Amino acid sequence: MASILTSAEQVCFISAQPMPNYIGAVKAARIRKAHFVVTSAMKEKAKQLECIFKKHGIAVEMHDLADTTPRHIFDLLEGIQFQSNPDVNVTGGNKIMSLTATEWANMNEYLPFYVDTEKSRLLIIRNQFETIPLSSIKIPVRELIEVHGYYFAKTDAPQSASIPKREILMELTEYAVGHPDQLKEVNRDISEAARINSLSCEISNPSEADLFSIFKKAGKADMTSSGRVIFSDDLSREWCRGKWLEDYVHAVLYKMQMDNKIDDWSKSFSIYSSKEDASKASQPYYKMEGFNNEFDAAFTRAGQLAVIECKTISIPKFGKVSKDAENKVSDIAYKLDSLTKKAGGTFAKGVLVSVNDVPQQDQKRLKDAGHRLITGRKILNLSDELTGLFQ
Repeated sequence: MASILTSAEQVCFISAQPMPNYIGAVKAARIRKAHFVVTSAMKEKAKQLECIFKKHGIAVEMHDLADTTPRHIFDLLEGIQFQSNPDVNVTGGNKIMSLTATEWANMNEYLPFYVDTEKSRLLIIRNQFETIPLSSIKIPVRELIEVHGYYFAKTDAPQSASIPKREILMELTEYAVGHPDQLKEVNRDISEAARINSLSCEISNPSEADLFSIFKKAGKADMTSSGRVIFSDDLSREWCRGKWLEDYVHAVLYKMQMDNKIDDWSKSFSIYSSKEDASKASQPYYKMEGFNNEFDAAFTRAGQLAVIECKTISIPKFGKVSKDAENKVSDIAYKLDSLTKKAGGTFAKGVLVSVNDVPQQDQKRLKDAGHRLITGRKILNLSDELTGLFQ
């Protein structure tokens, strides 16, 4: 790829989707200067992308496109002063802009190309198309999110669960998906303890003892001879109520990266619309100016982002009113659909990992929005399910 995109300069048509220009200039080439062709509607996007390019040592020159007719596009391109023959990324803009830029590039014997982010390939547009796979391109989760104009909160580097913990997580997951009714009873009892801010709860059904014994093995709880469960602390209580599934997902993602099935992953992080919010979010009493949203996990593969939400609680039928946002699949679907596209662009994917079944109407909603639902015993093969997400 680098032997084809060898120019030190590149023309970029700015659009709402920054990834094609980012991949073309930063990952598929090593240019020194980019010429942004910008309509009035895309000026803010151009400024955001300029900041990213400058981080990579790429100078940016803005060229305002006031009229998108072929004649005006051609005249603007002709008026740019290049220091060397540029490559021309025709991915951005509308069809007229792309066709005009392609014709202009071929007329001047420059190299026009198109970045197909959905299929992870680059198309060289000459007399005959030449296709180059982008499978070797690796983009960290943080970097991909920042390319889309959002800020990633500081987090610790992902760490693998120790071997004993991974084994416990697998045992716990296998038991939970095989005994969903017991899991619901356990979650109900723990939720009641959380409601009254207690670090203990009664086992309401003897069948719950098996699940609590796994929590004990994990070092999160203990059981008295009278059948009462004592949690180590607040965090341990929340882990037993469902955070364990996030740890299981994190352990799977860690192994997937070690096996080169994914490029990068992050856990339990937040994205912010303001750089200041991202840097000061952990400070007490800090009032945020923009929005922030937390993700259970995310990973990248071949320049694409997948966002994962984990749920162990029972999800009610669609439309049921509940004060607990975690109990509303409509909220989950909205979060996946809205935030996934914001953080990762048009072709980003959302994944809901749920131990319990999801009502049919809600499954359809998630499917129609292009998200993946992984429930029940499919969770035990999570690596295979996630590997096939972008195929």
